[in-house]
Amino acid sequence: MVTTIHFEQDKFYIRHVLIHKKYES
Repeated sequence: MVTTIHFEQDKFYIRHVLIHKKYES
């Protein structure tokens, strides 16, 4: 399903953003 792949990409993106913010602070 496309939604499942999209959801996985979302989790990946969110984790990437969180890691970036952690290193920025």
